[in-house]
Amino acid sequence: MIGIWKKELDRFSSLVKDQQVIWLSNLMFLLTIFARDTYSTDSDEVNDPVMLRRFNELMHRLIAQQMKIASGEEQRFSDEMMLKIIEDELNSLGVDYEYVIKKLQ
Repeated sequence: MIGIWKKELDRFSSLVKDQQVIWLSNLMFLLTIFARDTYSTDSDEVNDPVMLRRFNELMHRLIAQQMKIASGEEQRFSDEMMLKIIEDELNSLGVDYEYVIKKLQ
């Protein structure tokens, strides 16, 4: 995990449950904006179905994590594992993670 993500992990882990849910909501909102680049704005065409599917799979994991945090479920990804997944996927998807982290502040 690179330094900027380590700092964000420390920040995320220090948040109370409700704040973590909001953090995840904000992240998912940003991801939907990035995912829009996978389809055409003037038609129903999907220009990059592989990339769109990857965004969808990441969203699925994040929503599951968010539900588990909100309900107090103990069986979930650790904060470190979750942020590592986010870091890896955003890197792989070519998302500007520095922009994302700045927006999550």
